[in-house]
Amino acid sequence: MKLQRKNKFLILMGFLYVSSFILFQNFTLLEDNRKNFEINDNRCVVSNQPSQNVHSVIDYMTENERAALFAGDLSIDMTAAFQCAVDSGAQELDLEDYKYRIDGKITLPKKGVLIFGHKWSIQRGPLNNDDPLFIGNDITGLVEFRGGSLKGNVNKDRKAKAAGISINGGDDVLIRNMEISGFAVGAFLRKIKNLNIDGGSFIHDNLLTGVSALGVKEVVLEYSNFSRNGDPDKLGLTHDIYFINSTNGIVRNNIIGNSKDANSFALFLRHDKDAEDTGLLEVNNWKVYGNKFIRNGFRASIDPNRDLKVIERKPTKNVQVYNNRFSKGANLRFDDPVNGRSSGNIGVNSLIVSAASLYPGISLSYTSYMDECREIQTSATKALIDKVKTSYIFKYPIALNGDDIPIKPIPTFGGFPSYTIIRSSPNVKKVPFGFSKD
Repeated sequence: MKLQRKNKFLILMGFLYVSSFILFQNFTLLEDNRKNFEINDNRCVVSNQPSQNVHSVIDYMTENERAALFAGDLSIDMTAAFQCAVDSGAQELDLEDYKYRIDGKITLPKKGVLIFGHKWSIQRGPLNNDDPLFIGNDITGLVEFRGGSLKGNVNKDRKAKAAGISINGGDDVLIRNMEISGFAVGAFLRKIKNLNIDGGSFIHDNLLTGVSALGVKEVVLEYSNFSRNGDPDKLGLTHDIYFINSTNGIVRNNIIGNSKDANSFALFLRHDKDAEDTGLLEVNNWKVYGNKFIRNGFRASIDPNRDLKVIERKPTKNVQVYNNRFSKGANLRFDDPVNGRSSGNIGVNSLIVSAASLYPGISLSYTSYMDECREIQTSATKALIDKVKTSYIFKYPIALNGDDIPIKPIPTFGGFPSYTIIRSSPNVKKVPFGFSKD
């Protein structure tokens, strides 16, 4: 009996010893892994990496980073953890409602990614005038940012590439319900097909431009606010929305303007001869309607390079601007339009239309229909006086002050008035204004 008790005791002790040894070995291994994770920052291969398509940045953070994140402490740079999460292969990255600090730049995967959450934010730490926050090149899938904010930290010595989002080459970019501020450029986009910015996005207080795009086609900007961007010292060279050599765009039902650059046009569409290497050779097929332009207005223009000859200045084509409200001195301007049209716009300060381009194979033409404005400015070069006097038509303009609208030559343009005007009758009422879906 005593022998049996002794054997049972020895067996129990042996079992406890073996179990303790195994637990100790496992604890040591986990501790070594944790130390290796902490010291070598080998976070991209952590054992708890999830396999599902939706990942969280938290899974790639050190303990110190997690503690800072949960406390809302922005004293720790989380660039490495964020990049690992993006590189994990996840189709979606959930940022929940946390605040992140990113000092470096995050390279987006070529297959695309959805970065989303509920009132999440990313804040630049120290001053960064050189790098974008997010950068992508030749992306074949959808890149989508949704439901958060990007806050930059640049100063007057900034470079244009220090953007919130910078994408050069992509099939689909969607920015929805996002706030982007404090960068040199909010969204810096090149050679994109299918660009959407919508859902109440607010792109503001960026030091050069809110949205700067070159060689982009199939564009929709809607139900958003683009304002207070630009540099007051740039004398008209910075904008809230700036598209170069871009086609097939819709800009509707937005608030645009109050630019920091008082001399700028808040929405500027223009051609650039040097940008034709993007594959888009012209500015064509734009509809701009249902927007509120505050203080800074709209312009569609040829290449401003003074070294170009008039036969090299390619006009914009098929740009329509209608049913917008202009206020606080906002102007509406077309330079050398081909089939340019404006109608039903309210509160325009100066309605400006010029004619100078002798680009081969085109015929300049423009029609204004029932636009309300304070004055009309229009001029043509001597070579174009006879050609545009019947193709630049102002039909039933409505005077802001209740009297006839004065028509003046464009200051510093050096041309001559050349147009046809059809005066409105006393019974013409102001055109109603309202947001429109199409």
